[in-house]
Amino acid sequence: MEPDCRFAMLARGRLLMALAIEGGLDALKKAEVEVAKIYQAVAELDAPRKGYYSQAAAMCTARLRVMEWLEQCEKASPSEAMQQHTPLDLSGIDLQHFPPSLVPPLLGLRSLNVSNANLRDFGALPMLRSLEELMASRNALVGGLAELKPLTRLAKTDVEGNLNLLEK
Repeated sequence: MEPDCRFAMLARGRLLMALAIEGGLDALKKAEVEVAKIYQAVAELDAPRKGYYSQAAAMCTARLRVMEWLEQCEKASPSEAMQQHTPLDLSGIDLQHFPPSLVPPLLGLRSLNVSNANLRDFGALPMLRSLEELMASRNALVGGLAELKPLTRLAKTDVEGNLNLLEK
């Protein structure tokens, strides 16, 4: 394979993911890591679409963290899970937008950290109705906290460092 052929690299990533599905959770996690590396490499090769490929790499990282969070929740006893609220840490990932594809496995999530994730909007985050704690500091959020109104259980919110976010 040519080292700088983005089409061949992207095809390799697709094949890795397809094969990983048959291999179980560990294979899927390894594939997500590899595919994220592929997207990062392609982002450097394809300057006009760098943002797109960077977002794709960020989504690989987000899916990987969600898988690890689900594993952690599964290992905890029901009483431990209720006490700890097992927070999900998606901080430091260049997400820019919280996509709807992340919502289904997170139904029931109580605590989410998306600090320093370069979020520009809340996206599908208000669909997480069970959310009680949201840490979204140091992002580039625009708009207002009114977007979070559907989150009726939300008791603690940290949105410090979002210069363009309105309190209403």
